[in-house]
Amino acid sequence: VCSSDLTGPNGVPSLNVGAVGSPNSATSGSLIVSNQGALRTNAGNTTATIGGTGTGTLAVQDAGSSWIHTGLVYVGDTTGSTVGTLNIWNGATVNISSTNNAGTLRIGAAGSLNLSGSNSTLNVDSMDLASNAANVHFTSGTLNLAGAINNVGSTPLSIGGTLGGSGTINGGVTVPSGGRIQPGDGTSTGTFSITGPLNLSGTMQMRLLAVNSYSKIIVDPSAGTPVLTGTIALSLPTTYTPAIGASFDLLDFAGTLGPGYTFDFSAASLGSDKQWDTSSFAATGSVSVSAAPEPGTATLAMLASSPLLIRRRRQRV
Repeated sequence: VCSSDLTGPNGVPSLNVGAVGSPNSATSGSLIVSNQGALRTNAGNTTATIGGTGTGTLAVQDAGSSWIHTGLVYVGDTTGSTVGTLNIWNGATVNISSTNNAGTLRIGAAGSLNLSGSNSTLNVDSMDLASNAANVHFTSGTLNLAGAINNVGSTPLSIGGTLGGSGTINGGVTVPSGGRIQPGDGTSTGTFSITGPLNLSGTMQMRLLAVNSYSKIIVDPSAGTPVLTGTIALSLPTTYTPAIGASFDLLDFAGTLGPGYTFDFSAASLGSDKQWDTSSFAATGSVSVSAAPEPGTATLAMLASSPLLIRRRRQRV
């Protein structure tokens, strides 16, 4: 159990949990980082192994607890002969990165990643899933991506928390109710490219900063038309209000979207003289800004037609 800082002047040079032949490991082992403890394995680009030749578990749990790693992380091996587990729970933070954007988390065939807790966060350059996204249990928390998620396989990646950042998901994505896909970090923009089917009953959170700077999701045409039954939520900074005629191509896809989705503009107010136009979204994935009807226009039109209605009624008597 690590409940304080575990590091050296330049970080711990390597980490092996459940790997034979290392002085800081055993054939089966576990390491728990809790009570605001900090584990640092960031002495240059190194390799951390959780379940290398045995069974290993690394749990980073509790708010304020963290693991900072630079380089590769193996969770189990690719053959399925060893079992590795990485748990990120209850508000903990794990950062896996490198100086050349090659900080990769590799989940082996018998490895698993468990991310849960509303404030739990995993920041990673990229992930390799050994063709088994079923071993990624992402029930809540935030996963921020900077590169790609590879080898998702036939089981779509299920996002029960928030997927943020930018990059490519090589496979399908499912966003259940309560989940959120958010290109960027909520205040910045980002782009996700998805090569497999997209099914969303949760929230698609899109940030708009300018007509040439906004969040976007691209679904490969070969993956079929996305199924959206959730919410497309837009947000604007207080310093930006789009002009009439501004258009935002939020979602690229093949085909035509079916019904069932809704829009949330509560964080994208345009003022009384403009309104959001979503009439083209099902066909093009775009929304635009149009002029709002002048106050009283509808009422005047109704009053103008009243004599005609009265005349028709009188003719029927």
